[in-house]
Amino acid sequence: MSKKNIKWIVAILICLLINIIILVSYLLSVQLRTSKKQELQNRINNEVEQIDRDNIGYTKYNEISYAYISDMQLCNIYLLDYKNNALEHTKEAYDSLDEEYAKKRFGSFENYRNYIQSRANTIFNIKLQRYQVNHYDDFTQYICIDQYENEYIFHETAIMKYTVYLDSYTVDLPQYIEKYTTSDETQKVGMSIERFVKAIYEENYDFAYSVLSTGLKENYFKTQQQFETYVKQNFIKAREITYTATRQEGDIYIFEANLQNNQNQTMKKTFIVRLGEGTNFELSFEI
Repeated sequence: MSKKNIKWIVAILICLLINIIILVSYLLSVQLRTSKKQELQNRINNEVEQIDRDNIGYTKYNEISYAYISDMQLCNIYLLDYKNNALEHTKEAYDSLDEEYAKKRFGSFENYRNYIQSRANTIFNIKLQRYQVNHYDDFTQYICIDQYENEYIFHETAIMKYTVYLDSYTVDLPQYIEKYTTSDETQKVGMSIERFVKAIYEENYDFAYSVLSTGLKENYFKTQQQFETYVKQNFIKAREITYTATRQEGDIYIFEANLQNNQNQTMKKTFIVRLGEGTNFELSFEI
């Protein structure tokens, strides 16, 4: 056998080996994904069963045959489904976000992936703390709050078919619009300030910076990075806000407020707000 033929045979064997390795890798990945989905389903079933046992005083004599899924069970299922996707199938989790929300909140999949990676430990441990269900003509809304007070809002059009929002202020949700349109001007200003404060708490500096007044940006925060640095040094991450005084000067509203965080630390801030079209507003604060 000539050296040329030997080289061809070796090349063919190498190609076959490479194809075998690729096929085996693919089969292993499919098996791993299937295993993880089954693990998620088992976790969902176990948590749902445990919820019912806790609620009814479970004994071996009152095993439940499930005829329907309650709102609380469905909230747990959706929260676990999103959590698993966020950690294991991040692109699927990103694709489940409402399109307008994803564009405004994250801008790109890369930003969303960085967001998930920076919060992976927290996301891994999330559990449903409380929930609220709202029914609309075209969808059912499930608002899930975890033990860290993070929001996960699911708009369901059919069982296991939903879009996700991770906060209630980046885009205008139905219940916010309804409350805003039925409020007076002073209440609207308070709701606007609360959106800003909540964005600071969740470190959503994109939104917080976007509502700053033009004058505040031009005089103090020409870049978002300058704003972030200032906020981290001069704001607390407030969970509560109370207003101690309000006044109006033309179309400008000035609200003095007390901010309070989870450690009961407080901080006084004065906010200046001009309401815009719809639910839009511009905000500044005393430096």
